[in-house]
Amino acid sequence: SWHLNRCYVILDALVGTLDRPGGHILDRKHKLPGWNDIFDIPPYPDTTKGPRIDGLEKFPILYG
Repeated sequence: SWHLNRCYVILDALVGTLDRPGGHILDRKHKLPGWNDIFDIPPYPDTTKGPRIDGLEKFPILYG
């Protein structure tokens, strides 16, 4: 099952048998695409412009 294989990998990582002679050699031939390769993510909008939602412009004395 998936959980048993996951336990094997965790145990191999804990005892240090990954990528060692006699241990498990991980296949590093294939490169998986990243998140930005799959989806076109727009840049984060600039939030420094526009009115503040806490009302700092209206009541500046309350904010120190």
